[in-house]
Amino acid sequence: MKFVCKLLAGVWLFVVLSSAQAAKPQQNLPLALPLKRAAALNQAPLPVRFPAEFEKQSALVLGGGELGQFFPELFVEIAQATFGQVPLVVLVSNEDERQLLTTAMITGGFPPEAVYFASVTHDTMWSRDYGPVVVERPNGSRVLVDADYFEGERKADDQVPKLLGKMSGMAVFHIPARIEGGNLLSNGQGVCLTTTTLVDRNTDRGIGQGNLKRLLHNFYGVRQTLFLEPLWGESTGHVDMFCTFTSPQTVLVGQYDVQTDLQNAQILDRNAQKLAQLRTPLGQLRVIRLPMPPNQDGVWRSYANSILINGTALVPVYPSVCPDLDQKALAIYKQELPGWNVVGIDATQLIERGGALHCISLNLGQSGKLMETIAQHERRRQLHPELLHPLPIAPPPAEPLTLDLAPSSPTD
Repeated sequence: MKFVCKLLAGVWLFVVLSSAQAAKPQQNLPLALPLKRAAALNQAPLPVRFPAEFEKQSALVLGGGELGQFFPELFVEIAQATFGQVPLVVLVSNEDERQLLTTAMITGGFPPEAVYFASVTHDTMWSRDYGPVVVERPNGSRVLVDADYFEGERKADDQVPKLLGKMSGMAVFHIPARIEGGNLLSNGQGVCLTTTTLVDRNTDRGIGQGNLKRLLHNFYGVRQTLFLEPLWGESTGHVDMFCTFTSPQTVLVGQYDVQTDLQNAQILDRNAQKLAQLRTPLGQLRVIRLPMPPNQDGVWRSYANSILINGTALVPVYPSVCPDLDQKALAIYKQELPGWNVVGIDATQLIERGGALHCISLNLGQSGKLMETIAQHERRRQLHPELLHPLPIAPPPAEPLTLDLAPSSPTD
């Protein structure tokens, strides 16, 4: 009898310890934990909607430092093409950058007063990747979602969302995952496209594909996330190098000539097939193929890397490389965006840096008081330039934000 009791006690202890071990969360998956403190301190802004770029926008943001230094003519082209369509906000870190851009506009015959300079310290021109995403709540209010950018590098870039939040008066929700804006495309109706690069760049944080889906659901309002294959050999791995939405039901997908790039032609064909099988809340997704320029010289040219802003489409073109393909791409945009002003912008030199027009711009949706704040700051600067300085880089928060992802229910 004593032996039986000891045996039963041993079995009970084994079960208890096994249950405790099973219930113990894996330490490398902190984002899967239901953290009550996170909900109390900084809960995800559910429910929200991730607007599409083809919707009405209140501003377009450019990082002006490198543009003024290396691509002043391109900057003026963008300013001229968007004038009257959307306020153009240009980030400048100091007065020298402002003067460089002002000189470029005057030289190009464009009035400097036509753009809004925002004194925001930044490192690079890749505002799409480090800028915030504006999401919309059911009551019409907006909040900014700020993901991590480069760890240990480009610290000023990583602070831009917080500074824009301060200027606009919008709340900023920070998420400790590395998400670059160029690797997120929304159709405005709950569908988000990204690539498996998003998973790869969060593996060291223990954030897998399932957690990323829940994160996108909780903070961006995404209901369907598609992880597409990135281009083989292209350094960013971003979806905006080969895809763009032109409507909630229409996506342009790149298409390579199998004679020039068989491997990436097959990758994009698989991506197109996967997208064609997707059913959105409005019906089947339409997939329109968009030619991809040659990349044998190691330069990853793209027509999908465009700017869509308030009825104007700025499409990168490469007239010294592939003028015939340029015209085919522009014709497809005109076909899929009837009534829009489709403008080709020479991005031949820019793309050699690894990105085109979409990469250097940031759509800000309906962004609260941002434009009013910037205009007031600019008026004060003109009256008292000696009293104004760029907004400083904010110190890191005292307590890092943690995530409560338990309640989410995204679909594939």
